Amino acid sequence: MTADHVGPLAGVRVVEVANWVAAPTATMLMAEFGADVVKVEPLAGDGMRGLMRQAIQPHRDKIDHPYQLENRGKRGIAVAIDTDLGRDIVRRLVADADVFVTNLTPERQRRFHLDPERLRADHPALIYALMTGFGATGPEADTPGFDVTAFFARTSISSLLQSPESPPVSPRPGQGDHVAGLALLNGILLALRMRDATGVGDVVESSLIASGAWTIASDLSAALVDHKTPTPKHRHDTVSPLIEKYQGSDGHWIQLTMPNVAYWPALCRALGRPDLIEDERCVDPMARYTHRFELMPELDAAFATEPVATWVERLGEAGCIFQLHQTLGEFVDDPQAQAAGVFGDIDHPAGSFRTVRPPMKLHSQPTGSRPPAPEIGEHSRAILTEAGLMPEEIDALVGGGVVGDHPGA
Repeated sequence: MTADHVGPLAGVRVVEVANWVAAPTATMLMAEFGADVVKVEPLAGDGMRGLMRQAIQPHRDKIDHPYQLENRGKRGIAVAIDTDLGRDIVRRLVADADVFVTNLTPERQRRFHLDPERLRADHPALIYALMTGFGATGPEADTPGFDVTAFFARTSISSLLQSPESPPVSPRPGQGDHVAGLALLNGILLALRMRDATGVGDVVESSLIASGAWTIASDLSAALVDHKTPTPKHRHDTVSPLIEKYQGSDGHWIQLTMPNVAYWPALCRALGRPDLIEDERCVDPMARYTHRFELMPELDAAFATEPVATWVERLGEAGCIFQLHQTLGEFVDDPQAQAAGVFGDIDHPAGSFRTVRPPMKLHSQPTGSRPPAPEIGEHSRAILTEAGLMPEEIDALVGGGVVGDHPGA
């Protein structure tokens, strides 16, 4: 993205008082499309900083890659919001903002005078966007939540994904946070559209628990009616052998997903088992389901005769729908992912590096490299100057421990 390019959210000013991943994901996406996002951090910085550096190779440890992913393109100011002067600074920034984004719990919002009632009373056009773990109302509104607890554990996702006799599945970092961040972004864009029409702002809310529920809405919609809970099953206890994973002779796995029953003959021919087409156990979906414990071992045995590369060729020629189960190392070099624009670059003073692009794109927008995330307090002086403070006032705030000033800023 070129510095002089005007994105679709250009002119939208965002103030973020949030940490970790879910809420910062929403604001990062806004910055990607042109919004001016001011990230307000504690003097010690967002707790996400440095949290996952242990996963990065030692020669790249000058770059906090996970933090860059969630906060690239923003400007940063460090403020002690537990002080009167610090709270005054945030409210001064909000006065010029279109959107205020936070993941402070309701109790902390009130304690720091940053609750929606107070801010929107002074600025009725403000869009107040709130990310919570368990929702902004109810007995657990102030309970801290991470995606592992609120999104995966509480909603039953982890238990639904577990195998028989295994513990609940452990999610990968940020999985639920990124879904919730997308939900919050959608709410903000809806509120901006409404404000265009009415001139009045709104309170937008997303939560990890609601976003988790939405991802398993198919299961939940049934459970809300019949009150039955799906239980972990062995893969042989499948709904259909056409929607399963199979292992080749080289140990790699291939995933079939062919809900249309017309694919059964094509699969049988590709496997070299045309006899199964007319087998009485396989004549229709119900028969295949009834005899699934007999059929699955036969299909497993067929797939185990050849490496996955052979099955890719044969299944492709037969017109079957399938994909490889790739490792992460394979996916980062996937030529289709590259062509589809899944990955991009961040320009960082320590050296440019690859990262993940947003899951949406506008064809009119450039897809060049992105600016980095700010250092703690990197833009404090510039942001406060824009807010009308004089240099001596800024010096006093820095000297008094109210504002953090990055030495290189």
